[in-house]
Amino acid sequence: MKNQWIVIAGVALLANTSAYAIDAKYREQLERSGCTQVSVDQGCDINKTKAQNAKAASGRMPLFAAKCGDGLNIDSNRAGKIYMNGKVAKTIKRPNGQISANSAGAWVDVTPRGAEEPMITYTAKDKNIGSCEILSFKQ
Repeated sequence: MKNQWIVIAGVALLANTSAYAIDAKYREQLERSGCTQVSVDQGCDINKTKAQNAKAASGRMPLFAAKCGDGLNIDSNRAGKIYMNGKVAKTIKRPNGQISANSAGAWVDVTPRGAEEPMITYTAKDKNIGSCEILSFKQ
């Protein structure tokens, strides 16, 4: 009988504990800024609005050229344009600084990393995915 009460008390204690990964104020700041917990470590400012973070991210476009799989070459310019196989790609600038670009059914995600080469991944038209080889880079 005593063991039964111990088990019941233990279950009751566990049921009454509440655990939250982040507090409500921090969650509200993340939502307002368009940042995620990961993007905060990559330079996204939780004290700015989504629009301010997007504007700041657009100014960080690195100059690069990369080869992504068979037959997909990409490069960029300071104006924030990405070219895929020589054609201007449609870009989406994320609040965390990442830039997604697509052209002719292929997608590329560019994650600037300051003075380091950007991380670039791709999804080809045939749905093959992978990382791109950086051929040249200038901050």
